Amino acid sequence: MVRPRDACRCRVPRGGAFRVVSVDGPQVGDLNLWNIDDLSERFSAGKTRALHCSHLSTGHWLWSRLSRPALISCAEMSRRHAWRPAAAPRR
Repeated sequence: MVRPRDACRCRVPRGGAFRVVSVDGPQVGDLNLWNIDDLSERFSAGKTRALHCSHLSTGHWLWSRLSRPALISCAEMSRRHAWRPAAAPRR
């Protein structure tokens, strides 16, 4: 659990998953992601918005600044979001 105005870090292996849960109702948070094998590759909110939308749902990809898929939303509940690292999008 991350307290307000705090941060945490974790390593999620390829094929693993992590979940973001809003425990106190609607909140805004920052999500920063890097490829552990190439730190120049990181999550791009702009690329993701351009390819999908600003409000993601199940099956949407989060894209890296190198135009590669970084994560896919694999589950969505009312206040929970689960993400899975991915190698390539399924079409």
